Amino acid sequence: MNARTVIAKTTAIIAVPAVIAGVCVGLSAFGVPVDLPTRDDETAPASTVDTTAAPEGLVPAPSPAAVAVKEMFDQIDTAWKPQGRRVAAAGLPHPLTCVTPAPSLSLSQTYTTKTGVGTQVTITSYPAGLGAWVFDQMPAKARDCKPSSTSMTVMPSTGIGVQSARYIVSWSGNRASIEVVRRGDVLTFVATTSPAPATAKAVDGVVAAHMNRCATQDSTVAAAFRNPATAKTKYKPFTTVEKVTREPAATPSPPAGVDAVAVPAKTYKVPTVTRPEPRAYPVWPDLPKDRAVPNPPEAPKPQKTVASIDTLTADVTGPGCGWAWMTSAVAPFDEVKAEEVNDAAFAKATKRLAKDEKRWLTEVVGYWVAYADYRATVISYRDYAQKVADVEKAWKVIDAQWATYWAEHDAWTKRKAARERFDSQKKTAKDAYDELLDQCLELAETPIEPDVEEDEPDIMCPPERPSILDQKAPKVGKEPTKPKNPRPDA
Repeated sequence: MNARTVIAKTTAIIAVPAVIAGVCVGLSAFGVPVDLPTRDDETAPASTVDTTAAPEGLVPAPSPAAVAVKEMFDQIDTAWKPQGRRVAAAGLPHPLTCVTPAPSLSLSQTYTTKTGVGTQVTITSYPAGLGAWVFDQMPAKARDCKPSSTSMTVMPSTGIGVQSARYIVSWSGNRASIEVVRRGDVLTFVATTSPAPATAKAVDGVVAAHMNRCATQDSTVAAAFRNPATAKTKYKPFTTVEKVTREPAATPSPPAGVDAVAVPAKTYKVPTVTRPEPRAYPVWPDLPKDRAVPNPPEAPKPQKTVASIDTLTADVTGPGCGWAWMTSAVAPFDEVKAEEVNDAAFAKATKRLAKDEKRWLTEVVGYWVAYADYRATVISYRDYAQKVADVEKAWKVIDAQWATYWAEHDAWTKRKAARERFDSQKKTAKDAYDELLDQCLELAETPIEPDVEEDEPDIMCPPERPSILDQKAPKVGKEPTKPKNPRPDA
């Protein structure tokens, strides 16, 4: 027997329980027959191994998977009390029985735990690479194929194995909780009447201790397509990543008058330009034409000197737990064809790198030319910014002249209005005073007839002279003149 088929037992991680007498928990509802035991009728794991290919008279050694699964159950047997026979080629717990494909190897045993809980443990192994895909597809497949009278809810159950899920099912008055835990291509099913994550974690601890011969326990769904026996037309040969390299191109020579600057080169700071608003009065000098803020050219991407290609490689280990785990046939590998494909991929990658080198050589020279223009534009923009600042300064002088004019004109307008009011009031007073004088004169010239009683006059003569007639009129002054037009063409 090959030494690799012998696995030293690890220390049991489940404490040996006290035997609970009289406990007989029937789990036939999970789809596993239960016979009250005699310990001699255990089914040997070798019975799960296909022996048709063995030479006449010889029986092949059990696969590493078969050996490991038997050791897993042997260790669990020391912790919990087995009920009935250990069943080989067992179906999955209801309602997962209908899920396809069926496992290549399956052992199941019913136990009574140290707390008296009936627990069915089913440990299965699928073809190389198929474990993650089966685990991923199982919820949908179970929903499609389960009896309509069975209800099922799938819940995540993190923290156990590489992947885990909890199936809560009920049918015909029965209720069960199934913890499904995956490691590589090994799926473990722990069925109880109510959720028991601690029980499932204990079982997974035993499983993990015997998985050292599984190549990749954290395999992914993609691994299923590396197995030609199961992937069929969707088979994707095993590949490894190979690096194709090319020496960096020599720095090209820049055109005359252009500097070979670093890529990317420095970005220059330019002043912020705020153009003054147009004025309602003549100003000078004129603003220079508006300019866009110069931006540096976009630097070319570095030359690609490394490319990765997927090269066809002999799949010696195999996907998931590997070919050796279930003594599966290694995927065929045509070295001649693989070399042709790999050489073609290498040539294609080499061509891509050469093309990118030409791209880089062209773009870097173009960048240098554009950067020279950018640098010249920065100098020109700084001059433009200074001109705008000078114009604004000159305009502020003109602004001050107009502000003075408007203030003086406003004061003059007020003085003018006051003079007009004074003149109007004086004229009104003079007209009234003159009229009173005329009336007094008329009274003085009228003869007084004797013995005729006359009314007293309504006016006092001489009339009182209005004071405004003797006041000086307020000065108005000359109307201010507008500032001189500063434009040379005015």
